[in-house]
Amino acid sequence: IPVVLCLAALVAWLRAGAAWRATALGGLVLALLAKEQSVVLPLCFIWADVLGVSQDPPGRSARRWLLRTLPLLAILIGYAALRAFALGDAGGLRVAVLAEPIVPVLSVLYALQTTFAPFAELVYEPRLAVWLSPLRLAVGLAAALALAVAGVRAEPGTRRAALFFAGMALLSLAPSANLLVQEAPFAERYGLLALAGVAGAGAT
Repeated sequence: IPVVLCLAALVAWLRAGAAWRATALGGLVLALLAKEQSVVLPLCFIWADVLGVSQDPPGRSARRWLLRTLPLLAILIGYAALRAFALGDAGGLRVAVLAEPIVPVLSVLYALQTTFAPFAELVYEPRLAVWLSPLRLAVGLAAALALAVAGVRAEPGTRRAALFFAGMALLSLAPSANLLVQEAPFAERYGLLALAGVAGAGAT
């Protein structure tokens, strides 16, 4: 549900017009209520505007940037307040990356392996010793490198689109990359939104 809502909101953000903008903001609200990972969606919106891949990017106009980003900031502040009210101390976030700085890197490698060379069987919330496969990881790294090379060699418009999707994939991984303490360090479901970014990069 949150992935569908995020993608619908992103499609709306990339379109021109006040109605599409309102739809995108409404989709953002619903996506945040569905799953915390959706907090990356405003960053994806801004990334699209920076690259100019939307139909009406703000360009160098400070006024247009403010009009586009202030509603996003207001929604995030409102969501943070609602979350704190609903969860109290249980909603507290604790930093994990300082204690184990290598784990976020492993999270990205896990996402690459799961995306390009997944297990045929269900491997639910696996430990590092279970999921780490040198061969599968090599396939994932090679596939990511091939996409990167193809993106660099593409025409400028296509290159921007590929860069947007690549950034979207990385941003989507951030909430589950073990930067904060989380219940399961690795889980296939964490990469579902990022998979849309990988598919977009491949399509370009």
